[in-house]
Amino acid sequence: MVVGFLATAPVAVRWWLDQYRQRQPRLNDSANVVIEYLNTLLIIKNEVTDKMKIYVEKVLDEVVYFSTDYGNAKGIWKGNNRPIDKVYYVEMDIDMLCDYESFVLCDTKEYHIEMVDGNIQITLLLLEYEEDGCATFQFGDTIIEIETNFDERFYALKNCYLTINVEKLNIYDENL
Repeated sequence: MVVGFLATAPVAVRWWLDQYRQRQPRLNDSANVVIEYLNTLLIIKNEVTDKMKIYVEKVLDEVVYFSTDYGNAKGIWKGNNRPIDKVYYVEMDIDMLCDYESFVLCDTKEYHIEMVDGNIQITLLLLEYEEDGCATFQFGDTIIEIETNFDERFYALKNCYLTINVEKLNIYDENL
């Protein structure tokens, strides 16, 4: 219960200060400073990172089978430590050069990961595309960059959910 309160406290305090500010106009400057600070806290709390929370379920040599909030898959463990059945915060890397035809526009607007015919199928959101072919995707709270052969058609897909099938997904332990 306390955790739920702490997570929503900045929103509740900001609302209360807005209400109070409307009744006490002379305190506007002070209330604005506090509200701005709370907005900063909310932005930090909701910040997208490059780390994904996974639960390792099974380990076979360097291959780990894991689950996320968006589905189950497998990957190649690239850490020095041998993973065990527990939660890890990891970075994910798709180690292949993709082209425009590698991606399929997805009708559903949700993240997903699963195993299909031995490959990993991932649905992610295209955030940015650069002239060097670097595509920046969001997968939940995680950022994944994928190298592509430059293609102007990617620009039209910004803010769209795309699905890609890959043979290998590298996983780097960030619990260190």
